[in-house]
Amino acid sequence: MKKSPEIKKPFFTKFDFFLVIVGLTTLLMIVVGVKFFLQKEEYIEIEMITTGGEWWWGTPNPYYWNILPVEDGAIEYDISRQPLAEILEIRKLSTDNRTLAWMKVRLKAKKNVRTNAYTFKQNKVEIGKTIAISPNNTSVIGQVIAIQGVGQLGETENKIITAKIYAIRQEQADPIKVGDVFKDDKGNVVAEVLEKVVEPAEEVTPTWQGELLLKRNPLVKDVTLKIRLVVQRQENSLFFNYYQLIQEGLAVNLQLSNTSIEPFIIKIENE
Repeated sequence: MKKSPEIKKPFFTKFDFFLVIVGLTTLLMIVVGVKFFLQKEEYIEIEMITTGGEWWWGTPNPYYWNILPVEDGAIEYDISRQPLAEILEIRKLSTDNRTLAWMKVRLKAKKNVRTNAYTFKQNKVEIGKTIAISPNNTSVIGQVIAIQGVGQLGETENKIITAKIYAIRQEQADPIKVGDVFKDDKGNVVAEVLEKVVEPAEEVTPTWQGELLLKRNPLVKDVTLKIRLVVQRQENSLFFNYYQLIQEGLAVNLQLSNTSIEPFIIKIENE
């Protein structure tokens, strides 16, 4: 008698396929369920600093600045036309031939109910980290400096600083005028030159015996300024325009109405 040919069982049957589908569906439901119970969406307020076009953030380094069109009320929407990021307030300031901006932003973030940590566009929202938003289709990358009031700088106060610029030419000293001001984009004066003294620059030169002599060089000038600054306080530290530490021995960058200067602070007083 001839043996009937042996029928081979398929390696992957319809039943196996059904089991895989059921398993994947169950796994997906578990993941979705965990996310649903551990994460919830809510709006939070943050503060961030951005200077725009930073090449180390993967964006171009242009001579212009992309955030100039962004104003209060600019919004980025999600796919359901709900606000994803809204600019509540923005202040723009010139710095180093570029523009810096402080922004208060309302974000639609996800909160982990177990850790109280926030994420935005799959990125953690933490003080010191950068996030990307696109209000009015303008790409903005900034560093988070405060979340829900945590990390926020204090109220502004006025300080009078004495600052000095060393050994510059007369034509560099001339554009600095008493009354020159530094304004933000809202027209608020954040720095004003109150006094100016120009004198031949001090120089230290050695004699042939190695002794050090202090003399004046009439070809270059030292400029001593008294300047009123609007600063923010964080505990025992003072900051000008949110990012420049104000401290004796440090330089402060000022974009005045007639010129840009970077004098060294030698004294800080209350107004």
